Amino acid sequence: MVFEEIQRELLTPCIMNKDKISAFALYFFYINAIINLFAQVMNSSVLEYMTKPLIMLTLLVYYLTGRKTQTNNLTYLMIGAILFSWGGDMLLMAQHFYESLFVFGLASFLVAHLFYIAVYNKAVSSEKSDDSKHFIRTRIVFLIFIGLALIYML
Repeated sequence: MVFEEIQRELLTPCIMNKDKISAFALYFFYINAIINLFAQVMNSSVLEYMTKPLIMLTLLVYYLTGRKTQTNNLTYLMIGAILFSWGGDMLLMAQHFYESLFVFGLASFLVAHLFYIAVYNKAVSSEKSDDSKHFIRTRIVFLIFIGLALIYML
């Protein structure tokens, strides 16, 4: 009996639940953002190129694993906003190699902000959903990060 329980536990794959993945993604985002700011202060382009792409991707993982409801239009809009923001980051990072990518990076950020506006309008109009609460938490994380970036620029 005991041998069977031990065998079942050993053979059962160790899968993390969504809350642990969400917390890990958020902590990884914080660490990555701090390292990215440090790379900018130290003018380390190699470290910046390593950390910058991960910022939006970790926020995407945090958003997807932190949702309590099923996928809806708000989810698709938020995924689009984060992916276009990530694309804008990538294109602006690559502008050093191809100057014409600057315009495409700005266009990507424009589309991302249009998605963010749509997400905000939808979240405000449906205050009853759990996604709007998660969106507000995610927005607070964005505001803190932007605030730190603005303080750095001063």
